[in-house]
Amino acid sequence: MEIIPLNAQLPEEYFGRIGKVNRQGLFSIGDLNLIVAVSDFTCVVLSSLIAGVLYHQIAFGRPGNLLEFAALGTVMASLLVPLMQNRGAYLNSNLISVSKQITPIVMLWWAVLLFMISVGFVLKVSTDYSRGTIMLLAIVGPTVLLCEHYFWARYIAYAAQHGKLRRRHVLVIAEDRSRELVTQLLHRSGRSLNRFLTVASSGQGFNEAITLALDIVRGSNIEEIYIAVSWSRWPAVKAMLWMFHATPLPLFFLPDDTVAEVLTHPQVTLGDAFAFELQREPLSSSERVLKRAMDIVVSSFGLLVSCPLMLIAAILIRLDSSGPMLFRQVRKGFNGQPFRILKFRTMSVMEDGALVTQATRMDARVTRIGRWLRRTSFDELPQLLNVLLGDMSIVGPRPHALAHDNEYTDLISKYSRRHHMKPGITGWAQVNGFRGETPELTLMQSRVELDLWYIANRSLVLDFWIIIRTFFELLRARNAF
Repeated sequence: MEIIPLNAQLPEEYFGRIGKVNRQGLFSIGDLNLIVAVSDFTCVVLSSLIAGVLYHQIAFGRPGNLLEFAALGTVMASLLVPLMQNRGAYLNSNLISVSKQITPIVMLWWAVLLFMISVGFVLKVSTDYSRGTIMLLAIVGPTVLLCEHYFWARYIAYAAQHGKLRRRHVLVIAEDRSRELVTQLLHRSGRSLNRFLTVASSGQGFNEAITLALDIVRGSNIEEIYIAVSWSRWPAVKAMLWMFHATPLPLFFLPDDTVAEVLTHPQVTLGDAFAFELQREPLSSSERVLKRAMDIVVSSFGLLVSCPLMLIAAILIRLDSSGPMLFRQVRKGFNGQPFRILKFRTMSVMEDGALVTQATRMDARVTRIGRWLRRTSFDELPQLLNVLLGDMSIVGPRPHALAHDNEYTDLISKYSRRHHMKPGITGWAQVNGFRGETPELTLMQSRVELDLWYIANRSLVLDFWIIIRTFFELLRARNAF
């Protein structure tokens, strides 16, 4: 018997208005996962051919070696498609949302391409492929994949709404109180409910329902059997499993709310036993070393490059208004440990107490040079010293003033989990537009959700992607005042 989560289904809008079931549809919802994966493999090889031929045609007036381009694309596809499968790219809930696929596709494509370049350099075969082909492939590949996934998202939406997808026939054994929920769930997942056998919440009629189910499925078109009863009755379900051995149909058990959340967490083995990882270690030992090494390299390079500009900014601050050049404020770092963050002073006040007022648009406290520094985010550059000292990281959740930490810890239940990693100069929330003032609680809640997503999905590739996106955010200057 297989346990499936309750929340990995298509949304209601794709199946809620289906009036009839078309059993003659070419594909079922489950078939599309494999079809899209095969389509991705083909598109990767095609992208390699397009990039290679296009570059060689422009640069040398001939298409080049098609076999070499196809071989490169095949190797890339063999690496990329399993990685996308591992990231859940082929789940139904992700296939229908193009916005959910942009970042994973671009990040994984560039990661695989960088890996291929590194391996080619070590094996001394990278000279077989021109730099122009590789650079063009870095752009063509993600573009082709995104266009292809956009097509599949549109096709799934159209086919589901018009009953063009083949729907699997199922039989359900469930408690009477679960009837409506289970019916909607199966309908949204592309299944046609043939029979629904109800058992009392007290457990009466369970054995009779199983016996009746066996009689129904023999000679019928039913393809799956689902059991949706309270988890507390699992011993009874397990005792009756042998009765279903008489039929080869797949059998599924829908967990109730008591355990559904636990079962979605990763499983780890402990010898002959196993446990569910309810909370991950923020970073493994190797990840901490790699992230720290990147922080040292990037912060040292940043300080070296920006040192003359920082000196000019410091002089302008002193000429513009009285007060220190640097603003120091106590904030919480990893595991809630306090540290003093460094910024160029941009205001006429130096708030660092129980009450800290966030900066607003056209804030009178902001100095003339400070307004320019804040708009360009140049005031954050001294935090490269915080990174070099180990208090902060280049990428991580942005640290807030202690007064705001205390306020939002009481208002947002998961807020303190932001301290599971070192705070960063930039972060996932910032490159997604959540920076600056948060006058409404919902804005801070959204920022916290993005920070927690980063903590759960952090990687060096993601860090590099955030750094790249940060430069574009600086040019846009969203919410910078």
